[in-house]
Amino acid sequence: MDVHSIPRVEEQALDFAYRYPFTPEARDIILRSKPELNQKYLKAGLLRASEALERGGIKFTKMNLYDQKYTSLMGYVYARMLVSALNSKAAIEKYIRAESRRAREILANDAENLPRLASSLRCGIVQTKPYYSLRMEEFLLYSGKSKELSLVKQELYAGTVYLTIRKAAVLLGIISIREIRRNLPIPAGDLPLEVVASSKILPLPEPVLPRSPRADTERYGWIEKILANPISDVRHRTVNLILAPYLINVRGMKESDASKVISEYIARCKELNPDTDVNSSYITYQCRYSKAKGLKPLSLDNAKSLLSHVLDLDNW
Repeated sequence: MDVHSIPRVEEQALDFAYRYPFTPEARDIILRSKPELNQKYLKAGLLRASEALERGGIKFTKMNLYDQKYTSLMGYVYARMLVSALNSKAAIEKYIRAESRRAREILANDAENLPRLASSLRCGIVQTKPYYSLRMEEFLLYSGKSKELSLVKQELYAGTVYLTIRKAAVLLGIISIREIRRNLPIPAGDLPLEVVASSKILPLPEPVLPRSPRADTERYGWIEKILANPISDVRHRTVNLILAPYLINVRGMKESDASKVISEYIARCKELNPDTDVNSSYITYQCRYSKAKGLKPLSLDNAKSLLSHVLDLDNW
């Protein structure tokens, strides 16, 4: 395929897509172009996948030529097929993390596109120069176990978190994992035979051993202590950010059983302070949402920040 046969899209759209190829904007370009199997793009995909699996990262090179950007975008498409052909969960996860890390590193120096990517990923980050701001509940939902994003280290005011561009990039890098993982692995029957054959030269990472449910339960032992100690405030956020994800996705409870446990806990909380509108419908919804999204509870550090005025988690 020569440069004249490459589908033409707006330069600005392609520039965004080759930087962030997991976005809906990038997928739209790929679907419109309907590319055929191409050795040039297969080679680009092999280089990308090899870099991800060998180094755990994918280097970003700023490109100026249209053909270079389009080849980089298609390299992402082929890398996904190649990694899928390996039939290895460890390879898939390592590749996903490498793509996420690449996006994060680009974003740290891409102030122009950061709000656009946030919107594309359905994240509420907005630019409030010189910071990027986000409601605390949404920040806690995405920040996860990142030490850099521990709530105690952030600038807070009136329920809003203010982030530097570097920290906003870290947060969006975490959120991007959801989009990169979308539709992976690609079913073997949908992979071209040439791609499957080419994948055999890729290195296979060591398999990731799954954590036992007991180990996860022990890790979140502090949540069991919350369940034993009613609180007089922040019941909404405790339910949706801690209790529902924990009971559903760590302890593996059925939605009905988890809802019952939380309802009983809230009833005891009301004895301390009846002023709450947490009801059975809200609890049921949060349990269902946690299961659908596979959410995990807040980290202990973030929970300390959230609950510091009602529970002394430092001594647990």
